[in-house]
Amino acid sequence: MEKRVGLSAALVVMVGHSAAAQEATVLERIVVEGLGGVPLTATIGNLPEAYPGGQVARGGRLGLLGNRDIMDTPFNIGSYTAQTIEDQGARTVADVMINDPSVRSTHSTGGIVDSFYIRGFPINEGNFGEVAFDGVYGVAPTYRLFTDYAERIEVLKGPAALLYGIAPNSSVGGTINIVPKRAADVDLTRFTADYASSLQGGGHVDVSRRFGT
Repeated sequence: MEKRVGLSAALVVMVGHSAAAQEATVLERIVVEGLGGVPLTATIGNLPEAYPGGQVARGGRLGLLGNRDIMDTPFNIGSYTAQTIEDQGARTVADVMINDPSVRSTHSTGGIVDSFYIRGFPINEGNFGEVAFDGVYGVAPTYRLFTDYAERIEVLKGPAALLYGIAPNSSVGGTINIVPKRAADVDLTRFTADYASSLQGGGHVDVSRRFGT
């Protein structure tokens, strides 16, 4: 019987290639110039301007959206400035909220807790910290809310969980937001005295300075 033996050979061919060198592209120089700060015409970073008289602002802070003009938002908001606080001698947030017909104070005069109803729904009832401070819950005092540290008092009527998050007590009537004071471009030194009776008096010192550039 004839036997045939087959041989199999594998040929490996290695092909090398060299990448073609590409010529370098030189881009033109670009110079960017700016003011180094927030422009005076900006809205998100600056407080909205006030109407003539200076007591009510044209907009307010809308949570994560920042400061917005009232004509650019689909929300019902009211913003009362430091001029309102000074002209009315408002000592608490409740003293400012009497200007808004949608807000009603439910605490007794001289009580230990500031509580409200916005459009018939309770807010800050039971000392839950439902008044926002600079857009954040749980920072403002949970009892009396004084105006000493407030630049503006804002109120948003209607559900606001999308903008501020869920309130500690799940309030759906709206949100009251305290805008804190910040140092302005002009230095401020102010002393205010108050007198209630021969046994009760006091004073307030407000100092504002900017340091550095």
